[in-house]
Amino acid sequence: MCAAAAQVNGEKVLRFEYDSSEHSETVYDAADNELLQLHYDAAGRLTRVSPRTHLDALNVTYDHQGRWTDWSRGDLTVRRVFDDPSGRLVERRLGSRTGYLYVYKNTSKASSCPVLPFFTSVVYRARV
Repeated sequence: MCAAAAQVNGEKVLRFEYDSSEHSETVYDAADNELLQLHYDAAGRLTRVSPRTHLDALNVTYDHQGRWTDWSRGDLTVRRVFDDPSGRLVERRLGSRTGYLYVYKNTSKASSCPVLPFFTSVVYRARV
């Protein structure tokens, strides 16, 4: 287990402990109260944030290319859909009722994240 502390003006404000066998990190306040746990996959990507309060945990999922595709926290969800041949973001869904479709002018230019000038249009879609 590894540990480190964050200090402000020489005073410890946070302490971090990393457990390499569990791929997790625990964050403590200055009084050594546990605040949250961070969980990582074998590639070192954040997969879960678990607060030690009444708040819901945040879960993150990645695709085979390492891009985050889903995250959820309680009733809140976001899903991103990529076009595999080009690697571009083609849809983003917020919960079950709202989504955005991305259409690109230049279909040959690969981009993992769309940039506004490349859009032909952004379509807002509300599901009822």
